[in-house]
Amino acid sequence: MIDDDQTAGELAVSALESIGLKAEAAEDMQQACRMIEERHGKNENYHMVLLDWNVQGKDWIRDAEELSGRFGQDLPIMIVTDGEWDELEIKMEKTNICGSISKPLFRSSLYYGLRQFVEAEAPQQEQKEAAEKEVIEKEEAGKEAADIDLKGKHILIAEDNELNWEIASAILSEFGLETDWAENGQLCVEQFDQSAPGWYDAILMDLRMPVMSGFEAAEAIRKLEREDAQTIPIIAVSADAFDEDVQKCLDSGMNAHTAKPLDPQKALSLIEKYLH
Repeated sequence: MIDDDQTAGELAVSALESIGLKAEAAEDMQQACRMIEERHGKNENYHMVLLDWNVQGKDWIRDAEELSGRFGQDLPIMIVTDGEWDELEIKMEKTNICGSISKPLFRSSLYYGLRQFVEAEAPQQEQKEAAEKEVIEKEEAGKEAADIDLKGKHILIAEDNELNWEIASAILSEFGLETDWAENGQLCVEQFDQSAPGWYDAILMDLRMPVMSGFEAAEAIRKLEREDAQTIPIIAVSADAFDEDVQKCLDSGMNAHTAKPLDPQKALSLIEKYLH
C-alpha cells in the first residue's frame, strides 16, 4: 500500500490483514521501490500494489508509469481513489493498472476488489467455464430476485464477523432491505427486545458467536413477553448444513436455515416466504 498519509496506510494494512492477506505500507515512491526490489531479491515478490491516487501531490499516472517501467507488467497496480474512476480510466493505457478501489477502504470493498488476485489459479479453460457459469447463475438469480418486493423491510443481522456483516448488508441493501447489525447473540436479543413491536421483519442469525450462540439467542427471543417474539422469522445462516444442524436450528425456534456464503436469491426467497 503506497500512501503518504501514514495513518491511512496503517489502516489499509490492518484491513488487508483482517481478510487474510499479508500487507505492508510505504509512504513514498522511493520507499516503495526499495521494498519491491528487496522482496524481489528474496524471491518473495508482492502480488499487488495499491497506489493512492495522490502521493505527495504527484499525479498517480506518473507513479504508475514508474512502477510499470521499473518492474514490468507482472506487478498489477490498483488505484485507491476518492474520485470517479471513469474520469481516470483514459489515462491507464501505458500502465498495468487493473482497476480501482474507492475510499474509504472498507474490508468488504477490499475483499471484492482483490479477490480475483488472491484466489487459487485454475486452468484457463476451467476458469473461463466457471466464469461463464457464474454470470449465467447471477443473471438468473437477478431475474428471480427482481420479482421479490421487500423494499423498506427491516432485517436484524446477528453476525460476529464484521466482513460477513458488511457483505450480507451490501447484498440485502441492493434489494431495498434496511439492515441493522448485532455483533453477538446477546446483543441480538437485547436489540430486538428494545425495538418497537413490529419494527424488525426478520432476523438472520449466525450460529457460532461469542457471548451467546445463535441457538441460545433464538431460544431467548422466543421466550420474550412480546407478541412479535413468537412470530418474527428467524433464519439461520451457517456453514453447518448437515441435517442434524438444520434440525437443531428448528428445535431452537428458528424457522429455516441457509448456508454460507450467503446466497442472495435463497435468502431473499426465505425472507419473503416467512413474511407472507
